[in-house]
Amino acid sequence: LEVGAGLGLCGITAHWLGAKEVIMTDGDSHALKQMRANVSSNCKSATGDGDDVDHSTITCRQLLWGTAHAQKFLENNGQQHYDIILGADVIYTE
Repeated sequence: LEVGAGLGLCGITAHWLGAKEVIMTDGDSHALKQMRANVSSNCKSATGDGDDVDHSTITCRQLLWGTAHAQKFLENNGQQHYDIILGADVIYTE
């Protein structure tokens, strides 16, 4: 699981290094759109397009920070266990 994935470099790298499953998240809609494009361009298993890009082992999802948003994310993605949590771009100021 990667939080604050931005454009997706760390998650795409984990995918290429053989991670069984990669879930990349970001709260920013513009970054998420580009992240999905980067996954489609850089991951061989990439097929289709849409809001929730799922390419067999790599997935892009929006995750807004805060208790209510995190709870919704967990409900939609199951109560699964994550072996590694990457925090790539977690500090943001406007």
